[in-house]
Amino acid sequence: MSDGALQTRDSRARNVLGVRRSSIRLRRQQTLCVLLVVFLCGASIAACAPAPSDETPMGALRMFLRAMENATSDATALEQAFELLDAGARAALEQRARDASALANGREFAPWEMLAQGRYRVRFAYAEYGSMRERVDGDSATVTVLGTDASSRANVPLVREAGHWRVVLLIATPPPHEDTRTAPPPAPML
Repeated sequence: MSDGALQTRDSRARNVLGVRRSSIRLRRQQTLCVLLVVFLCGASIAACAPAPSDETPMGALRMFLRAMENATSDATALEQAFELLDAGARAALEQRARDASALANGREFAPWEMLAQGRYRVRFAYAEYGSMRERVDGDSATVTVLGTDASSRANVPLVREAGHWRVVLLIATPPPHEDTRTAPPPAPML
């Protein structure tokens, strides 16, 4: 074989190899573009998903759960959770705050400080979406929260107050305490 034939064969081989490499690069670029488009579409769909609202029972419960979960890192989250409670629970927490303030030698407690910051936890794992079912009956509703395992479930009552749904939280009222500063002295014993 002549030197010219070898050079032509080598140049053809380089051309074929170059075409293959550019074809592989093109496929990689196409794959990256497709992945980027899929990611951007998914992100835009997630961004367009409506934020939970207290105009529905499930939305109010989601907002309450999210606020309680964020309470350890967000100073305003407990106040947000407090606002999502029904009037009875808010009144009970307001009374507890007054009682705690009376015992705290000048420290005034806000009602939302009576919620257990950092001690809140959900009893079972649930999916963010698709795990809740609501049943509305007039101004009352029950949201059933389904756990990730089939045996976990909770029924959460809610009420509509002034057009917004509120979580019903049953708070036991503590027994009345006696303020020893204003109580009459004990009767003398015989």
